[in-house]
Amino acid sequence: MKNAPGMRVIDPAPEFAASGWVVGVDLAELGDRRFFAVGLVEAHEAVEAVLLYPGLAREDSRFAVRLLSPEEISELELRAQAIRPYGDALKR
Repeated sequence: MKNAPGMRVIDPAPEFAASGWVVGVDLAELGDRRFFAVGLVEAHEAVEAVLLYPGLAREDSRFAVRLLSPEEISELELRAQAIRPYGDALKR
């Protein structure tokens, strides 16, 4: 099967996460909102797992924002169960 001209095919590497989430965190002490890419399938697992990132505390408000697209996972080279900063921090 051929691709249409200009169409980019994303072939996820087996070591990349099959799915992932953008998780938002409101840092209680700093008044900042930070975003993380988390390589887990379930939103509730991603929200809990983000606490493993250094500097985050259970008191920080956490919420799932949206699923990551396969293109984003590939561009981020996001591996299964990985947690990495995503985008910019926002001041509240």
